Amino acid sequence: MKYFLELVAQDIISKAQYSNDLSQLVLVFPNKRASLFFNRHLESLLKGNAIWAPQYMTISELFKSFSHKTLADDIEVVCRLYNIYVSQTHSKESLDHFYSWGERLLADFDDIDKNLSLEHDVQKVFCNISDLKKLEDDGYITPEQRAELYAFFHKHIKGDSGIHDNFFELWDHLYDIYKALNDELSAKGEAYEGALYRDVVKNLKQGTLICPKEVKQYVFVGLNVLDYVEHELLTWLNQQQKARFYWDYDNFYVSEHNEYEAGIFIREDLREFPNELPAEHFNNLSQPKEEFEIVQAPGENVQAFSLADWLQLSRGHLDLQNQPRTAIILCNEELTEPVLHALPAIVSETKDGTDTAELKVNITKGFQLTHTPVYTLIDQLLSTAEHSQRKRSHEHLLQLIQFIIERAARNSLQNNNQENTEDSTKHQFISLLYTEAYYKVHTTLERFIALLCNKTLQVTTFTLHRLIKQVLSKLSIPFHGDPIDGIQVMGLLESRNLDFDNVLLLSANEGKIPKLESENSFIPYTLRKAFNLTCSEKKNAVYAYYFYRLLQRPSKVRILYNSTTDIATAEPSRFLQQIVVSKIYDNIHHETLVDIPQREALSEDPIQKPDNLFDILNPLGRNGERRMLSPSSLNAYIECPLKFYYQKVKKLRIPAPDEIKANSFGNIFHTSAELLYKEICGYNKEKNKYNTPIISKSDLESWLSPSKEIKLRQFIFQAYKKEGLLPNALVTEIVLTYLHNLLKFDSKFEFLKILTLEEPHGTKIEVMVNGVKREFAIGGFVDRLDIATLPKENPTVRIVDYKTGSKKQVAKDVEDLFNTDGKAHPGYLFQTLLYALSVKEKITEVDQYSAALFYPHFSTQEDYDPRIIIGEGNDKNIQDQVFKDFKENLKHLIEDLLDASVPFIATPSKDSCKYCDFYRLCGQSIKEDI
Repeated sequence: MKYFLELVAQDIISKAQYSNDLSQLVLVFPNKRASLFFNRHLESLLKGNAIWAPQYMTISELFKSFSHKTLADDIEVVCRLYNIYVSQTHSKESLDHFYSWGERLLADFDDIDKNLSLEHDVQKVFCNISDLKKLEDDGYITPEQRAELYAFFHKHIKGDSGIHDNFFELWDHLYDIYKALNDELSAKGEAYEGALYRDVVKNLKQGTLICPKEVKQYVFVGLNVLDYVEHELLTWLNQQQKARFYWDYDNFYVSEHNEYEAGIFIREDLREFPNELPAEHFNNLSQPKEEFEIVQAPGENVQAFSLADWLQLSRGHLDLQNQPRTAIILCNEELTEPVLHALPAIVSETKDGTDTAELKVNITKGFQLTHTPVYTLIDQLLSTAEHSQRKRSHEHLLQLIQFIIERAARNSLQNNNQENTEDSTKHQFISLLYTEAYYKVHTTLERFIALLCNKTLQVTTFTLHRLIKQVLSKLSIPFHGDPIDGIQVMGLLESRNLDFDNVLLLSANEGKIPKLESENSFIPYTLRKAFNLTCSEKKNAVYAYYFYRLLQRPSKVRILYNSTTDIATAEPSRFLQQIVVSKIYDNIHHETLVDIPQREALSEDPIQKPDNLFDILNPLGRNGERRMLSPSSLNAYIECPLKFYYQKVKKLRIPAPDEIKANSFGNIFHTSAELLYKEICGYNKEKNKYNTPIISKSDLESWLSPSKEIKLRQFIFQAYKKEGLLPNALVTEIVLTYLHNLLKFDSKFEFLKILTLEEPHGTKIEVMVNGVKREFAIGGFVDRLDIATLPKENPTVRIVDYKTGSKKQVAKDVEDLFNTDGKAHPGYLFQTLLYALSVKEKITEVDQYSAALFYPHFSTQEDYDPRIIIGEGNDKNIQDQVFKDFKENLKHLIEDLLDASVPFIATPSKDSCKYCDFYRLCGQSIKEDI
């Protein structure tokens, strides 16, 4: 069966006016990779005959070729967007908090420019609630859509008072911000991508766009969904008789009588721009497959480690002379590193391994920059500069950091050249990978230096530090090599236009394909739908097309999905279920992976502690005081010393995902509660003082009235901004309910005095370190410290820790808090008791202390009491003996942590490995999964 790009190459050659000159053709592909594979097919068909080759472009490069503007640097665009935002709204938001919002706002502008018809006014998209009726009258929205939008706006606007929260203050300025940004960039001859595309179409409509004479035709290969601006340009070129079109599809999902979402856009494409290839080439999907396997696997890593057996030559899934005919498609990009580790260096033609051959691999996915030493280095350098007493310009600071990084890069390259061990190939790969990371950081810093020099970026060192980290955390390092040599490891979107004989698809779960994404947009769904902007239906249809297109031509297909019930997307993708229900193949083989042979772990050797461990964990701050090690860090050490090593010694960090996770949800509630109680207590920020720290029952109950709901929602919205997240309607309602629960519970107290809210508390423990007595500082931020009195009880100092999770913890005694077996460690109890110890040494006006883990979702229960009990009995106040035992165990724990003779080792229990951020670095978790 011929591949799609091979059919295109064959057709182009046959239709060439002069068979040895294709130089007047410009072939436009969805991505560069497709052009490389096309070139290979072209060479093969020409059989050594020389020709003048065609030009290759992506759709983005095509638009840029028609524009006199240049694409602006994306970091600069967001910085300019921030400056405009501040000038329009007078916001005091810092740039690092705004940055992720700015990227999403820019994505909205980009979407509008690419998909909103020129006949529509951009200003109409950013309509106010008062404009909705006019939009209906003008035919933009239906009465039902208007009702939906009223409901959306009324979640944030109450009554006729016109009170807007911060979100709608921003909404009212969005068009002005959009216009100001475009005007500012245009004055420099620049534009972001969507604006550049739209400008080309405007010129086209005005008759000023000129097609280059040297281009005979533009040949569009393998496109699918077309944005409005793309559709207009293709239509114009077609009218100029300057365009030819090659569409890849299958009649199975394109036929008019079926409703497969995979064919939604390609049907429209074929109607408007007829295919150069005859329909007879597109009946492949329903052809019988040699193999079609659907496999459920108990975990992500299990799927990765099933690769070795599948790739053995004796199974026929790999042709050594044509390794690129085999593809491993990752629906979950986080599997890149496990797959790399699982791939065998050699493959065997026979079961006894006597005949072997080298396996070549090409990887389209990059390696996360945050996983390299240079990211840790730059974080430490910026952190040092941030706390330095010596002030210097930011440009000078970044140039100094660049110099240090360049020295480190040269050392890395020298070490690579000198490497001559049995495992030198691996060492060279790692060294070159890190050298590439140095280059990425260098070029990023160059961009920041340019912005600082031209005054586009004017921030504090603290903000600059956070901003650079945000940008670097999103970068990945490409795996360079021959892109068409070796088996292909890629994501589904990278497989566009490409065909393979053997396809292995990993993590084909619902939520991975199509990808479950939150609607990160400032524009309500109904308006996006009304104005033909990008919606989830459009994204899902694109994923459906790429899935079905991938299955059109391979003879052997194996699709795996994660069947573990402890993940949100444990069911197979609906696309996979459609294949099964359609009965298109009668030889589908279903399989369940249970046990896979173990592969060698990455590393299980103990890691020796550095000599300066004390200073790493308790570094000196700018005020001369030691910075405290947090209780959560000690929890990590108790759970797994190796995990602690990665976190606190190597300072490896895992980038936070975009969607709202449990910790982000908890942070939103924490911040909202802090803002609420500071408001109730009349907090004076300048004096760091509460004007009315004693809260009455009536004060609390007044905040439960409907008139206060707007203010509560404002607190929640401020929390979203602090977290860098867009408001989520469901989360907002849950947090609002939790705040009500907190107010109701606190109104039960006869006396309540707030001492601190989200303030640091700590203590120093005297320990022996290498025979020398030293004081080790531990502590962190306590959610709330108060003095409270319940009916018939004495006043108690309470250390309150808010918890939004659902799992309560217990400990039979103090020793249970220090148990290192790795099983169900009660970390919350440990943390709260440590805070209680630090408070007891400072607050003496009340002689009773309790630690409270407040779960707002349980607090409505009649007998609910958040105070924790350590050991047997019902005493809810912490006894002196408990404090004494805890402090003694804490001392031993810290001495063990600092003892140079005790290396960092992995936990003996695998229970905590399952959700560990560093499971890919540790052989323990790999063995447990398989």
